[in-house]
Amino acid sequence: MMRRLIVPHLTTLVTIGETNHQECQTLTELMQKGGHEEFHERLAKLQNQLSCHDPAILQFTSGTTGVPKAVQQTTYSILNSNRYVALTLRMDQQCIAAFPTLFCNMAWGTCLPIIVGCTFVPTTKEVETILSAIQEEKCTMIHPLYVKTFYNILHYPGLQGFDLSSLKQVITGGNMVSKALITTSSQVLPHVTVIILYGSTEVCFVTCTLPEMTSEAQNSTVGAVLPHIQLKIADDDGNSVPRNTVGEVVIRGYSVFQQYYADTAKTAAAKKHDGWFSMGDMGFIGDDGLLRITGRKTELIIIDSENVYPGMVEGPLQEHPAVKDVKVVGVPDAVNGEELCACIILKSRESVGEEEMKQFAKKRGLVEEFCPRYILFVESFPNTSNGRKVDRKRLRSVAMQRLGLRELDE
Repeated sequence: MMRRLIVPHLTTLVTIGETNHQECQTLTELMQKGGHEEFHERLAKLQNQLSCHDPAILQFTSGTTGVPKAVQQTTYSILNSNRYVALTLRMDQQCIAAFPTLFCNMAWGTCLPIIVGCTFVPTTKEVETILSAIQEEKCTMIHPLYVKTFYNILHYPGLQGFDLSSLKQVITGGNMVSKALITTSSQVLPHVTVIILYGSTEVCFVTCTLPEMTSEAQNSTVGAVLPHIQLKIADDDGNSVPRNTVGEVVIRGYSVFQQYYADTAKTAAAKKHDGWFSMGDMGFIGDDGLLRITGRKTELIIIDSENVYPGMVEGPLQEHPAVKDVKVVGVPDAVNGEELCACIILKSRESVGEEEMKQFAKKRGLVEEFCPRYILFVESFPNTSNGRKVDRKRLRSVAMQRLGLRELDE
């Protein structure tokens, strides 16, 4: 009765275990039904009505540009995305510690072991639980590990007390991976290779770095395009630009989502009629054929007609030994239109001054236009509604409030 009141369209509940509850089936009972002839006939009839291009799951975006959108993916997209990442990274030979993200549980946790036959070890978000799982189950890979959690693992006080000798690879992404993080990993876990996986909720996966790539490529790129995915760097008119030229990252292929659920207008705006989808990122392809991301298109900061992407400034500042994390936002300026404000979280028990950070930026080769005018030290960054990414709009508001600034049109 309760399920009909809460979810009136729900027809079947399956419980795991031998104890049966009213109006429920046990998993054992369900599996036994699979041997009945009538179910084989029904299955054959249903198979003729189904397509791999039917909707499979709904996943919500992080909401960095507004209200989270419901992304509709198909079985075709999920299976192929899993398959080509797994083949590229040879996941069939891995024992994977699975970080508990919604995306992992739905698109990876249920599909990857079935597709390639790997072992999946579910964990919680607690660092100690993740490390214990690696030690006890002899996991060879962690996936997918958000940048923040990876940082917490590398700086966990009891890290050296765990036997992580089985661990060979860590797959991370979901945010910009700094060179400083890669460097710290090579020092703390020298036997572990960091794999950067680039994608989004709308397109699953697009590129990844590989263990055999040079350290320079692993530190400064998001890797090579996955098999059978088309990627181009486009100008404002959608035309391809030459190599080493910054433009908008757009892709086409099996991994692109079907639609934003119940929102034809946003779907039409995001997906072109010929199948191309904009990632919302700016970047370029180097002479080595690898993709480099310079920042989000919506995060572009314009200082006296000079285009500055936050990542160009955040990377060098992140290399300071006292810095835990840094985000750069543009704040209003009556002369230049905008100025850079670096919001910095320091490591525990570390202290550094504003002027020291500005001098450090110059020593790291940042030209005058890229050196932040303002330096703010903060305890934390505001996150989006699902906690996956930093909400830069709110961070900008916090910075403006602390600096006593207003919008230019106010």
